[in-house]
Amino acid sequence: MIALLLVLLAVVSTNAQTAEQAEPANTLDDQLLEAKTWRKDKWQTVSDAFGLVSYKWTTTLPTNTVVNETAYLAESKNVLLMKSRDRDLKDQGYDKSTTLVDFGSGMVAFRTKFPATSELPAEAANTEGLPRRERRKRLRKFFAGRDEACFFTDTTVTLAQAKAELQSRVANSPVQTGTTRRFVAEEKNRLTTAELTKLNSKIARFCSKAAKHDNNFRLVEDSTATTHPDSLVVMGQFDPAISSTSIPFEIRVEQSVIDAVQKQPATTESTPAAGA
Repeated sequence: MIALLLVLLAVVSTNAQTAEQAEPANTLDDQLLEAKTWRKDKWQTVSDAFGLVSYKWTTTLPTNTVVNETAYLAESKNVLLMKSRDRDLKDQGYDKSTTLVDFGSGMVAFRTKFPATSELPAEAANTEGLPRRERRKRLRKFFAGRDEACFFTDTTVTLAQAKAELQSRVANSPVQTGTTRRFVAEEKNRLTTAELTKLNSKIARFCSKAAKHDNNFRLVEDSTATTHPDSLVVMGQFDPAISSTSIPFEIRVEQSVIDAVQKQPATTESTPAAGA
């Protein structure tokens, strides 16, 4: 009996060690790059640990609507986190987004949701007239994370240039909206989370919301792909040649990608037997 108990204890210990290796602790680095704690007490701990410097400014959209934008510069990690999540963005044709600039690798990533995912597809249950909370609940249940997307591309912006531009935006707020840059996300440029981790571990951690469905896409500027009519437009980006200006990036997504996202998930419920 004692021998059997020792064996069972050994198995439990081994399983615990394996689980610990498979799911490492959520470190301060993780919390910084995942940017999930901006509205929680933990964010102050993250801010203090990395000496984050925050920048807040307003941007005037072409419609003359003024929106709030914020950035957090972590010089010790050589990264910039930026959020453009003002509630007025959507009504003016822009999308809420969070941006990570990794100056070390010269890459920038945008975390947002696919277009055409703010409403359920026609074949799904109608949400018209439902309270906002219930509608959002049904959307979350239907998409089950498939609407989360992360897009990335190269950037020539340096930390020094970004820092100077952020200081200029704060001093000259509200700043103007610059000329839109246009990109395309194609199915052939989708990366698995493993591939993205190998390419850039910081961006992979930042894109953790999209990881479950490998919704990570390298953007291109030239494409002949058929794209969905609705595009994404993320604010706050940089153009080193133009000071005190918030640059929009428009992202068009290949139609086949959106079709897969909107597809009704296969049910796993079994059909009751006759007479049951």
